[in-house]
Amino acid sequence: MGRKRLSKWYPIIFHFTISLMVIFFLSGCQSDRFQISFTKPIYEADFQHIEQISNYADQGNYEASLAENEKLERRYDDSVNSSSDYSRVIVSFVQMNTIMLKRVIQNENNLSQQSKKIEQLNLKNKTFKIQMDELTRKLKGMKIAMKTVERLKVENKTLRQQIEDFKKIDLQSDKIEDVM
Repeated sequence: MGRKRLSKWYPIIFHFTISLMVIFFLSGCQSDRFQISFTKPIYEADFQHIEQISNYADQGNYEASLAENEKLERRYDDSVNSSSDYSRVIVSFVQMNTIMLKRVIQNENNLSQQSKKIEQLNLKNKTFKIQMDELTRKLKGMKIAMKTVERLKVENKTLRQQIEDFKKIDLQSDKIEDVM
């Protein structure tokens, strides 16, 4: 009973094995007649352009990325009327990428101008700080001088008072000598 069932499968297994051997033979054959040739895809150059655009943008070289994008755009300028979906996708990608890269370049230029302005303002701030420190030092000197002037005024007032007292004493001593 088991033999009969296996014997039914022998022809199927045999044909499957032979077909696999023929496939392996043909795939390993070096003849031009049997060799399968693989051609590069038509749009491989486009993929290389897109990859180069991405590499330049990742490196921060937006001008080179924009130039590479324009090369790709020139390649599809003539085929804008083409009805292939791939061409339309590439054209829309290029247009969108051009807009974005120009914006990035403009923002980068604005950023560099702003950073230059910030550097100038920081330099002015440093000079103002130096001038402020100098004025603060002078103000402290003036406060010390004002305290000295006040002290001298008080001392002057006490000395005048002493002079007045000495004059009174001298006048009184003259009166006493006259009386005697």
